[in-house]
Formats: sequence, C-alpha cells, structure tokens
Amino acid sequence: MRRPDEFRKLADRVRAEKEKHGCRQARERGNKEATGKNAQTGRKRQVTRTAITVLGSGSKGNATLLELGDTRILLDAGFSMRQIRRRLEAADCSLGMLDAVCCTHTHTDHIRDISFRILLRHNIPLHFHKGNERFFSRRYPLFRQAREAGLLERFSDEPFMIGGVRVQPLLFPHDSTGVNNGFQFYAPGPGGGEIKISFATDLGVFPDEYHARFAGSDVIVLESNHDLQMLAESDRHEDLKARISSCEGHLSNEQALEALLAILGDPKECATKYVVMVHLSEECNTPELVKSSIGDKLSERGYENLEFHIAKQHEPTESIELAAPLAAR
Repeated sequence: MRRPDEFRKLADRVRAEKEKHGCRQARERGNKEATGKNAQTGRKRQVTRTAITVLGSGSKGNATLLELGDTRILLDAGFSMRQIRRRLEAADCSLGMLDAVCCTHTHTDHIRDISFRILLRHNIPLHFHKGNERFFSRRYPLFRQAREAGLLERFSDEPFMIGGVRVQPLLFPHDSTGVNNGFQFYAPGPGGGEIKISFATDLGVFPDEYHARFAGSDVIVLESNHDLQMLAESDRHEDLKARISSCEGHLSNEQALEALLAILGDPKECATKYVVMVHLSEECNTPELVKSSIGDKLSERGYENLEFHIAKQHEPTESIELAAPLAAR
C-alpha cells in the first residue's frame, strides 16, 4: 500500500505532465499561427491561396473551404472526420491547417457531434451565432468540453474578424432551431483591392433587402435545392413537400434564378465573376436541370463572362482561384 507522501509525489508528477502537455499544445498552436505550419505534420504552407472550394453540399453533408491569404476557414463541418480529411486533402489542405470553423446553423448536415471532436483534437476555434449556444449545449456533450478548452467564439449580427478576414453574418429564414446565417467574407485582394464572397444556403426565400448587399460580390454561393415539378411528383410526404417549399424551407431553381437576376443587375455592369449553386436535392433536382434553368438562362440574359458552377454532394467541386498563389514568406 502506498504511503500518503507517495500519493502526493505521484499527484505532483501527474500535474506536472498535464501542465507540460498544455504548454506543448499552446506552443503548437502558436507555431501554426505564426508560421503557417501544420502542427500535426510539421508541413509548412508553400503557397498562400485566395480560393474557395465547396468540399460537398447537400442533405448528406456540407462543408466549404475558404483560403483567403494566410487565413483558412471551414464553413460548416457536416461530414465525418474521415470525409472531411479526404476532401481537404483533395484541396491540398488539412485539418491542422485550419484557422477556424464557421457554422451557418444547427441542422446536422452542417454541424454534428463529430464536428466538436474535430475542434478538440485539432485545437480549432468554432465561430457560431450566440443564439445557437443553448441548443448546442443541450445536444452535444463535447460542446461543453470545447467551451472549457476556450475554442468557442460567439458572434451576433455585427461583423467580426477571423485572421485577416472580415466576416459579416446575415440572417436568413429557415426552419432550424435557433438562428440561421448566411455570410459575407471580405479579404485583401490583388492590387490593394478587396475580395468579397457572399454565401447563402438553406433559406426559404431570399429577402429583397439583401439584393444590394450581394451585388458586386466576386463570388456568390447560393442554394438551388429543388425543381418544383420534381418535388411535386416525388414520393415524399405532403407535409415534407410543404415544409421544403415554405418560406422557411429551401430555395427552388426558379427562386434562385430570380434572386440572382435581382442581384447581378445590368449584365454590362456586372462585377460578379463566379456563381456557385449548392445544396441540390438528390431526389428533387439534377445538375442538368440547374444548368438549364439557371446557368443557361443567365447566359441568355447576357451574363456571358460569368462562370457558372454546380456543387457536388459526394466529392469536392473544382477550386475557384480568385488570385494567383503567392509563395509563403
């Protein structure tokens, strides 16, 4: 049997090891922030990119990678850890290289229990609307651990910073518990200008007052969830059909086109370079329908210089490079 003094010595050793481990984690995170080095692998970023990659979008999971200079943001983390790793690798990134995860809303195709395990394992801060804290705290035990680890960053309706990126939250109608956000991201661009990326998914209607706010975006990422006829003829329960097509449901292809036309304005003066359609229903939409009902219609209206992209559910969409990569300094 151990004597009391032996227990004290053992406790002191355990405490010292914990403190040592904590200091090591802090150093690793500091190194990552200071040099752009992946603390997990030691791999240093060879280039800084200004790019957006939709890693996957749809009812089975959502995640989008924003690489804006030295800042890397994962917008939503609605896949398994294995899937997120695989999809990030396809974009030449890794979990250890992320500066933050930013959450749109509480539905499990955007954030789930494994998301908090990812945060804790890789020491990544989570930015989320303060109106969702109560739900997360009740739903996910690991949320409380993330709070104790100091990884939670709450925002309201005011702009906030992630590294060198200014983030403006926007409120959109959706039937999720708590608050549903779209975002606008502002980052330094080439030649001293500013890059603007506007993101809106999971919304029943696109509010008219946001048309002017989205105008002039370099990239617009917008939901085109369903084709009205396919939804009406589907085997889904009538209550589900009503929910999807309600003002707190999802945008149809027709609604998405209407919103884009209002945002883009005169084709001769349109500053937007890229449009990405996301969150397509696998049962009530197809990429071909999205192209014919939105992409082709935009071309017919004279938006000939606009690049039109359609996100995929099961693999990343090709990265959109907004500026030439620069060698890391």
